[in-house]
Amino acid sequence: MRYRKPEELKETDVEWSGDIPVDWDTTKLKFQTMVNMGQSPPSDGYNKKGIGTAFLQGNADFTDKYPQTESFTDNGNAFRG
Repeated sequence: MRYRKPEELKETDVEWSGDIPVDWDTTKLKFQTMVNMGQSPPSDGYNKKGIGTAFLQGNADFTDKYPQTESFTDNGNAFRG
Protein backbone atom coordinates (compact mmCIF):
# COMPACT_ATOMS: atom_id res chain seq x y z
CA MET A 1 0.00 0.00 0.00
CA ARG A 2 1.37 3.42 -0.90
CA TYR A 3 0.59 6.72 0.71
CA ARG A 4 1.21 10.13 -0.75
CA LYS A 5 3.38 12.43 1.31
CA PRO A 6 1.17 14.82 3.31
CA GLU A 7 1.78 18.47 2.65
CA GLU A 8 0.94 19.79 6.12
CA LEU A 9 2.31 18.12 9.24
CA LYS A 10 1.99 18.75 12.97
CA GLU A 11 3.97 17.68 16.00
CA THR A 12 2.54 15.20 18.49
CA ASP A 13 3.05 14.61 22.18
CA VAL A 14 4.40 11.13 21.33
CA GLU A 15 8.20 11.48 21.20
CA TRP A 16 8.96 8.52 18.93
CA SER A 17 6.23 9.17 16.34
CA GLY A 18 7.58 12.28 14.70
CA ASP A 19 5.30 14.61 12.76
CA ILE A 20 1.90 13.43 11.53
CA PRO A 21 -0.60 14.86 9.00
CA VAL A 22 -2.63 17.76 10.39
CA ASP A 23 -5.93 15.88 10.00
CA TRP A 24 -4.74 12.86 12.08
CA ASP A 25 -5.20 12.40 15.81
CA THR A 26 -3.24 10.29 18.26
CA THR A 27 -4.87 7.83 20.64
CA LYS A 28 -3.98 4.67 22.50
CA LEU A 29 -4.45 1.44 20.56
CA LYS A 30 -6.67 0.02 23.31
CA PHE A 31 -9.27 2.67 22.48
CA GLN A 32 -9.37 1.72 18.78
CA THR A 33 -9.36 -2.07 18.63
CA MET A 34 -9.33 -5.28 20.62
CA VAL A 35 -5.92 -6.94 20.94
CA ASN A 36 -5.89 -10.62 21.91
CA MET A 37 -2.30 -11.57 22.62
CA GLY A 38 -1.62 -15.26 22.19
CA GLN A 39 -4.96 -15.96 20.51
CA SER A 40 -4.88 -17.04 16.86
CA PRO A 41 -7.86 -17.47 14.56
CA PRO A 42 -8.22 -20.83 12.77
CA SER A 43 -5.58 -21.17 10.03
CA ASP A 44 -8.10 -22.10 7.33
CA GLY A 45 -9.17 -18.44 7.26
CA TYR A 46 -5.69 -16.93 6.61
CA ASN A 47 -4.94 -15.15 3.35
CA LYS A 48 -2.37 -12.78 1.85
CA LYS A 49 -4.91 -11.03 -0.41
CA GLY A 50 -5.93 -8.36 2.10
CA ILE A 51 -9.35 -9.93 2.68
CA GLY A 52 -10.77 -9.51 6.17
CA THR A 53 -9.01 -8.35 9.34
CA ALA A 54 -5.27 -7.73 9.56
CA PHE A 55 -3.58 -10.57 11.43
CA LEU A 56 -0.44 -9.28 13.15
CA GLN A 57 1.89 -12.02 14.36
CA GLY A 58 4.26 -10.43 16.86
CA ASN A 59 7.86 -9.81 15.80
CA ALA A 60 7.15 -11.10 12.30
CA ASP A 61 4.91 -8.11 11.54
CA PHE A 62 5.97 -5.37 13.95
CA THR A 63 8.75 -2.94 13.09
CA ASP A 64 10.28 -0.13 15.13
CA LYS A 65 7.44 2.21 14.23
CA TYR A 66 4.63 0.68 12.17
CA PRO A 67 3.16 -2.82 11.78
CA GLN A 68 3.70 -4.39 8.36
CA THR A 69 0.65 -6.55 7.72
CA GLU A 70 1.19 -9.56 5.48
CA SER A 71 -1.55 -11.92 6.65
CA PHE A 72 -5.29 -11.40 7.03
CA THR A 73 -8.13 -13.54 8.31
CA ASP A 74 -11.61 -13.70 6.88
CA ASN A 75 -12.84 -15.94 9.68
CA GLY A 76 -15.91 -14.13 11.03
CA ASN A 77 -15.53 -15.75 14.44
CA ALA A 78 -11.80 -15.09 14.78
CA PHE A 79 -12.05 -12.72 17.70
CA ARG A 80 -15.28 -13.60 19.42
CA GLY A 81 -14.95 -14.96 22.90
